[in-house]
Amino acid sequence: MVAMNSNDVHDNLIQQATTARNLAYAPYSNFKVGAALLTQSGKIITGCNVENISYTPTVCAERTAIFKAISEGEMIFSKIAVVTGDSTPSPPCGVCRQVLGEFVDDEFEIILATTTGKKQVYTYADLFPVRFVPNTTIGKNDVWYELRKIIQRDGIISDDEFELVSQILDDMDRLEEEINTLSIDDTFDDADRKIILELRRKVYDSAKLTADLDDMITDEEKEILVRLAEVLNINQ
Repeated sequence: MVAMNSNDVHDNLIQQATTARNLAYAPYSNFKVGAALLTQSGKIITGCNVENISYTPTVCAERTAIFKAISEGEMIFSKIAVVTGDSTPSPPCGVCRQVLGEFVDDEFEIILATTTGKKQVYTYADLFPVRFVPNTTIGKNDVWYELRKIIQRDGIISDDEFELVSQILDDMDRLEEEINTLSIDDTFDDADRKIILELRRKVYDSAKLTADLDDMITDEEKEILVRLAEVLNINQ
């Protein structure tokens, strides 16, 4: 099989997004949008905008494609193409950018195109440099980003993983709250240090359990666990 170059991939995504655009339900704005989302496994999931007379329930093409992908067990994405009939390429709205931000990194490619052949390519960071993320940044390290690599490794979050992730987030919120509270007067006693160490250990242990759910911790997961241990300042 001959690998496609970047332009061929873009063209293929634009073509599929254009086809999806023809299925858009947009009787109120008449602004039809199509999207084609490329997953890491090579699957292309398409979506179109679906409007509603009360406006608020309207769903954009990008979110349609993302939600369809999730429902089909795909969670790791490589690129998305968005096609409109406007005179210039139209970027995703703020809500769609935030939804994308749950699943992509800063280098994720967003290809914007029109039915007349205009094209622009951006990275996610270009369009949304500051996203909302869970309050799980310890020091200068985004722990959630590292955890997400483990959780999304196979593209599917099981019920067991979901339970562990919820526990991790709760523990991390408690950890940061504890650190912030104790840092106000800079007086840490042995009991305070013990609480923080126990919470750090719980976060790490939950991450290790998540990685080990399929009875096999991969080399990539091992590296992430090493980084997590460093960030959390604990011994593995």
